Amino acid sequence: MNHSALGRVRYVMLDDYSIRFMLAAMRKTFGAWSASLRFYLGSFLGAGLAERLELNGLRGISALMRLEEIYEEMGWGKMKVVRFDPMKGIIVLVLKDSLEGMATNDGCHITRGHLAGFVSYVLNTRVSVEEVACVSRGDGRCEFVIRI
Repeated sequence: MNHSALGRVRYVMLDDYSIRFMLAAMRKTFGAWSASLRFYLGSFLGAGLAERLELNGLRGISALMRLEEIYEEMGWGKMKVVRFDPMKGIIVLVLKDSLEGMATNDGCHITRGHLAGFVSYVLNTRVSVEEVACVSRGDGRCEFVIRI
C-alpha cells in the first residue's frame, strides 16, 4: 500500500481475530499491567507515525489533520476531529468502528497511547488523553479528549 502522507510504506496486516487473541493473551499474561503496557506501546507507535509524517513534510496541525485519513486506511476505525480549541488546549476525537474497542473489553489503551504519542510529538509538548466513551464498555463509539 502507498499512502501519500506517509510516502512508500510497507504494512503488516493482522485480522481482527488475531488482534482479539493478542489482547486477550496480554491481559492474561500481564494482568492489570496490560493496560499500561498497551498504552506505552501505542505511544511509541504514535510518536513514530508523527516522525514519519514529519520526514515526509507534514508538521504540526497539518499532520494532525491527516490523522483521520490515516486511521481509516490503517484499519483502526473512522476517526473524526469533533472539537479543536487551541485557546482552551483541548481536542476531542470520535472513533467509530474501533478495531481495538471491538476486540477488547477494557478500553482502547493502544489507541489512547497512540494519540498521546502522536499529538505530543506533533505539538512538541506532553499531552494527556482520556477515553471518555468506548464501544468495549457498551458505548456507540470511542471518544478521546486530548488536553494540551
